[in-house]
Amino acid sequence: VAAKVRSRQPPASVLVHHRSGGLEPVYILNGQQICRYDRNVTVIDGVHTASRPLTNIWTDIPWEGIAGEGGARFKQGKKPEKLIRRVLSLTTKPGDAVLDAFGGSGTTAAVAHKMGRAWVLLEHGPQARTIAEPRLRRVVDGLDDTGVSTVEDWHGGGGYAVLTPEAESPA
Repeated sequence: VAAKVRSRQPPASVLVHHRSGGLEPVYILNGQQICRYDRNVTVIDGVHTASRPLTNIWTDIPWEGIAGEGGARFKQGKKPEKLIRRVLSLTTKPGDAVLDAFGGSGTTAAVAHKMGRAWVLLEHGPQARTIAEPRLRRVVDGLDDTGVSTVEDWHGGGGYAVLTPEAESPA
């Protein structure tokens, strides 16, 4: 995290973060990790050819400091909004529907909403009412300025419905 902050000053300078344990160094430019593709190219029959795919392990999205994202405290399994945004950006477009069958604290629904995606969140546990629903209310009301709200220029809007099994009283 400190390397990420330092990489923003001065602008346009690449910071190299050397890691222990035989791991390749991380290159950071303006707070974003960059990949050196030259290490993934081999000359085959005189042509520079991709010989190794870029990693599918994303180490550039920090998990530190996400405890308060969306005003939802959730000790087990909470994901950074930036991670969910990346996944949704790669797999959906505005107007698509997103299903989160294990809704937890509502991170996926919150990010999908901020990104203009329809969403369905399923959660059987008590956190559906105590954590996820209040979080989504803050998103809709424009009271959530955490996570990806700034990058998505989110100021509120839209709505949602809460459906419960018939055996329970409606929310």
